[in-house]
Amino acid sequence: MTLSQAMNKDPWERRYHEALEQLERDQGQWSRIEAALRRLGARLVLAATGRHARLDAVLVEIGARLRDSLGETEIGAFLQQLSHVIAHMDDATQPNPAAATASAQPDLTPVTQLFGRLLDRLSLLPELAARAARLRENFEHSDSLAGLAAHAEALAELVNQQRALLQEDRLHVERVLQQVNRQIDDFAQHLVGETERALGAAQDRGRLNAEMHAEMQALDAQVGDARELDTLQHQVRSRLRTIGAHLREFREREETRERSWSERSQRQRERIKELETQTHELMQSLRREQENAATDALTGLANRMSYDLRLEDLCRRHKRFAQPASLLLLDIDHFKDINDSHGHAAGDRVLRVIASHLRQSLRETDFIARYGGEEFAVLLEGSAGASALEVAEKIRVCIEHLGFHMQQRPVPVTLCVGVADLRTGDTPESLFARADAALYGAKSAGRNRCVLAAP
Repeated sequence: MTLSQAMNKDPWERRYHEALEQLERDQGQWSRIEAALRRLGARLVLAATGRHARLDAVLVEIGARLRDSLGETEIGAFLQQLSHVIAHMDDATQPNPAAATASAQPDLTPVTQLFGRLLDRLSLLPELAARAARLRENFEHSDSLAGLAAHAEALAELVNQQRALLQEDRLHVERVLQQVNRQIDDFAQHLVGETERALGAAQDRGRLNAEMHAEMQALDAQVGDARELDTLQHQVRSRLRTIGAHLREFREREETRERSWSERSQRQRERIKELETQTHELMQSLRREQENAATDALTGLANRMSYDLRLEDLCRRHKRFAQPASLLLLDIDHFKDINDSHGHAAGDRVLRVIASHLRQSLRETDFIARYGGEEFAVLLEGSAGASALEVAEKIRVCIEHLGFHMQQRPVPVTLCVGVADLRTGDTPESLFARADAALYGAKSAGRNRCVLAAP
């Protein structure tokens, strides 16, 4: 980085404010999600009330505390109470009269799917990925509304932790920027000092010239007035000594000024080197944070947030240039069965292998993202209609013949693909809706197939 770049604070300030604005937007999103989760937890508490007297007592307390911020210790205590009550509900001696007429345990699948989709929408930091995976597994195995309420509170705590980590990152950026600003201020002060030094040197030279001129004029006058040689010699020697003294004083001031300048310059060179190191580290850190924020931690593909931004940009450019483009939505068939039969580690391996295949088989100009769960999205620029459907079919056939094995046993893995062309006047929502409808049509037709949305 050059000296002029180090002095230019505007790009850093712009990047800093952009980072702060992004963090503020993320924090606002997390706040809204946390509020929604608390409301959802409260609704689940209400839905589970009336099944058992002891359960009601715990649910009432949870409902009251949902208005406050619960810590992990309190959540653990509530979970223990709920587990104890649910385990003894069959032998309870205080049944609630309303429970006698209550219907059978409702189907919780839609609720667990809702939570799964919510987890997919969260752009979590990499360090929270393992915790989110455990929470997803908890939701999938929940068999009671009370359990779902507890897991909803755990999800709210996950959101809180994400917000805390984002705030910590923001404070770190602020501290680094403050240090960089201090270094730049020091450099500015150094430049001011150098200006003052140069001005002082110019003033000293002007004063020396004036003194020398005055001495020479005085000497000339004395030579003209002198009548005796001895007197003249004495006067000349005296003036020369005075001139010599002026020159020594000037030289001493210059040497002092030069030493001070050299010392300050050395310190400033060290500070500039430190500043360059800090700015390089900050740029690397910001680049890593941007990549992490836009990348799915499991597959290394772009995440949902990156997909949304890219699709909006594609729609804007299509309005101007009307170039062909299409959206492919890919969904792994019976993915839940893979997780249930072979474990989530096996399911994660399937996702990573498919992601790697997509990267290898598609063009560099094609955009690939993990949309959420077992769904992927591909944006093809320059391809539409039959050509886009041909790309989708090649992907489908290749995945079908990859030959997955779990514990030395073959596991069939196939996928459905919905294809939709980008039309004039399309929005991201309308394009996605057509691709999603085509994907649903592929599933309804027997899976392991590609369907092109109707023109």
